[in-house]
Amino acid sequence: MRYTHHMTPQLYLVGGAVRDTLLQRPVKDRDYVLVGGTEADIIAKWPSAKRVGKAFPVYLVEGVGEVALARRERKTGPRHQDFAVEFGPEVTLEEDLSRRDLTINAMAIGDDGQVVDPFGGIADLAARRLRHVSDAFADDVLRLYRLARFAAELEFDIDDRTMSICRGLPKHELLALPRDRVRTEFLKALAAQRPDRFINVLRVCDQLDVHFEEVAALANVPAGPPQHHGEGDALVHTCMVLREAAKLSSSVYVRFAALLHDLGKALTPPELLPRHHGHEDGGVIPIEVFCSRLGFGKDYRNAAVLASTEHLNVHRFRERRHVNMVDMILAADRTVLKAEGLADIAEADALGRTPGRRGDGPALLRDVAGVVRDVEVTMVPESLVGAEIGLYIRAERGRVVGEYMKRRERKDAPHAT
Repeated sequence: MRYTHHMTPQLYLVGGAVRDTLLQRPVKDRDYVLVGGTEADIIAKWPSAKRVGKAFPVYLVEGVGEVALARRERKTGPRHQDFAVEFGPEVTLEEDLSRRDLTINAMAIGDDGQVVDPFGGIADLAARRLRHVSDAFADDVLRLYRLARFAAELEFDIDDRTMSICRGLPKHELLALPRDRVRTEFLKALAAQRPDRFINVLRVCDQLDVHFEEVAALANVPAGPPQHHGEGDALVHTCMVLREAAKLSSSVYVRFAALLHDLGKALTPPELLPRHHGHEDGGVIPIEVFCSRLGFGKDYRNAAVLASTEHLNVHRFRERRHVNMVDMILAADRTVLKAEGLADIAEADALGRTPGRRGDGPALLRDVAGVVRDVEVTMVPESLVGAEIGLYIRAERGRVVGEYMKRRERKDAPHAT
């Protein structure tokens, strides 16, 4: 029987915009679904609409957002993009919402302002719960990373049955995901309030080793001597450090480097445990492998390498020679972290353990960085040539730092009576 198009097309706001409206969060993108309509209806309503969807009709409407026809989806193969899509005026709003990942993303608002919520999204928002709409959740394995990202952004708990589905996702299908899609979800999670939750979700559902193999390798490795690391293993410590870094800095580079700062600990020979001599330099190759696999460029790589090789030196900053202080600051300033970002990572490292303690190294690094940047060496002896000039400028900066440190010590010394 042929479908006869007779109903008036209805436009609904759907997805994340509805969720964020109900949560009273800022709405970034507005997505709409036209139910009971055709492409001709979209063009008639918005003549300047530009089609951006390839496999199915999605139109970009200036001043409105994205408008799509209601659609159904059916998985046809193992790959992320293997879906058959059906669209048209006969597809209902509930059918369109049923293909979405989570109940909190499967709601709509019509012209009358009423929320359409066929799967209990409002109740899940109230319970601060992330729950799958249907078992079709498993049809698109990228949803694992979206779920982990929402856990980081919203700080919601995940339904047990949803976690069970995630545990059963085939690792080979996850590995087949385009790395840019995984990287995008990871970076969104890093920018969130609780980026450590992204890592913890993947750990709990036993999928961290798929794309975050070097981080997963830290599990069951002692973080360090128990008097300094009562929190247990190096993965727990890393997640604590990432959480502290997120409190100190909104920079995704700082947070990225904080996550990777201890990768060398997974390579410590068992007979040396629980100590990790040399883990700072040992982390460089795992960082390079990780960045290469997920397509992170040199800014991310250099930030993480600096954090790995220098975080312990920040803790011991006061004990360093003055010219070595200068060298560390200039090296940090050549990366996107700058000296302040390196200080944030070291401070997070000190706080992200049990017991957490704030040393004076990070604060001193921040102060001395300002001193070093203010040094202007205008007079260089004419007898110096080539590399000698650079060594002279370095020594002059070191001398100024030495004078600054003496002034600090005099100020901090207890007054004689």
